[in-house]
Amino acid sequence: RAETGRRTTDWRRAGLVFLSRYGTIFGLLLMFVFFSIMAPNTFFSRANFLNILSQASLTAIIAAGLTYTLVVGEFDLSVGFVASFIGLIVVGFMSYQGLPIWLSIVAALAVGIGLGLINGTLVTKVRINAVISTLGVGTMLTGIGFSYSAFPIASGIPRAFTNIALGRVLFGIPNPVFFMAGILVVLWVILNRTDIGQKMQAVGANIEAARLSGIRVDRIKMFAFGTAGLCAAITGSLLSSLLGSGT
Repeated sequence: RAETGRRTTDWRRAGLVFLSRYGTIFGLLLMFVFFSIMAPNTFFSRANFLNILSQASLTAIIAAGLTYTLVVGEFDLSVGFVASFIGLIVVGFMSYQGLPIWLSIVAALAVGIGLGLINGTLVTKVRINAVISTLGVGTMLTGIGFSYSAFPIASGIPRAFTNIALGRVLFGIPNPVFFMAGILVVLWVILNRTDIGQKMQAVGANIEAARLSGIRVDRIKMFAFGTAGLCAAITGSLLSSLLGSGT
């Protein structure tokens, strides 16, 4: 009887672990099946799938970066502000400063990483709560963005820049879908197949045990915040390319 109860507990624990890891995917599959049955001619179509993927791609990119901060046990409320700010300055670099497209994008991504590292420094070195510090940085970016956007944000944007997000290079699939797929694969590999990814998970699971085992916790958290800033910058750049103006 005791063994039967133990087996029941093990199965229940395994079920809870499965739901915690794959519950969202399972719910998504249920929604997919439901809408495919209810509206097979509209929902279950290639055009609709491409539209959904295109709409979700930017959200997925910024969420992937945010996931890194969650893995290390922190949170970043500034990612939306960073994406909006980067979308503004990448256009400003091209139309106001007159920089080439590639240099404008590289500079914007560098600014995004820098903002992420600022968040990481406030959390790890200054010891400010992540929610407060990232919200404060995001609020400051809003003010800086208003000050910077005195120029016309929808003029002088090269066609080649808007084609980055509006183009369809392969099989009629929107380019942001390929950006999303590539970034998600890279981030998944880093998190699950590299030494730094294992350290991130160790920090998130038990920060004191990770510190005592020799992991440089502050550096790991800085890496997570820097990655979140980079993903937010990529999202902001793609959004500006999609809209054809600063965001």
